[in-house]
Amino acid sequence: RSNKARSAYVAMEPRDALDYACVKNAILQKFEISPETYRLRFRNDVVGEDESPRELYVRIKGLYEKWMLPNTKTKEQIGETIILEQFLKVVNPDLRSWILERGPSSAAEAAKMAEAYVTARRAEGPFQLGARHQNYGACSGSRPRLWPDEP
Repeated sequence: RSNKARSAYVAMEPRDALDYACVKNAILQKFEISPETYRLRFRNDVVGEDESPRELYVRIKGLYEKWMLPNTKTKEQIGETIILEQFLKVVNPDLRSWILERGPSSAAEAAKMAEAYVTARRAEGPFQLGARHQNYGACSGSRPRLWPDEP
């Protein structure tokens, strides 16, 4: 690990190597750590073996702050990030990949991209916009309960 960090530092311009923010960014890039890395950790994290509730909270909050960068974004920008994430989560996996390859900066931009994709695919036949979901039971209203008091 330290060799990788050292190589990032050595490759920097001398004046940039004196700037902490530049050094930090170079090392994060070398390790391929980005807000997406923190988003995935935030969404997929589990409780540590000996972790207390307070430690879990602090760790999750830290991942959120590294993912969302709330000190540099407005609440609208944070909301847009969450909406984009959910939009990408529910669409067809092929469509999701196609959109991600184009790097939308907002959910609205992703929706426009999706419209173009769907329009082009409809000429080939029916296109399912949403991802296929697990069938939770024979009854149409059957689904897993997320909270104990949920109807």
